Amino acid sequence: MKNTSDDKRTQKRDPLKEHVEFSILGVVVGHKEFLDGPKITGSMVDISKTGIGLTTDTPLQIGNLVKFSKSNPNKLGVVMWTLNAGDAYRAGVRFI
Repeated sequence: MKNTSDDKRTQKRDPLKEHVEFSILGVVVGHKEFLDGPKITGSMVDISKTGIGLTTDTPLQIGNLVKFSKSNPNKLGVVMWTLNAGDAYRAGVRFI
């Protein structure tokens, strides 16, 4: 966990290099359902009880609702921040 005043994390993140699959969920206006988007792959950078840091080739938007593959115990999250990291994109996702 960062030791800076602008770090808003409440849980310690543990480094983790592991493949991750997820999709961005979309909402159909007038329905109470979420639709899975295409599968996106990436790499986990770190994880905690409340969130995950990841890198991917696909740009993500703040506020995107993401659904992780069944292998992740916390299946849903919201993108809290993104950063263009050269050849890839880095993102922080809070589990919900």
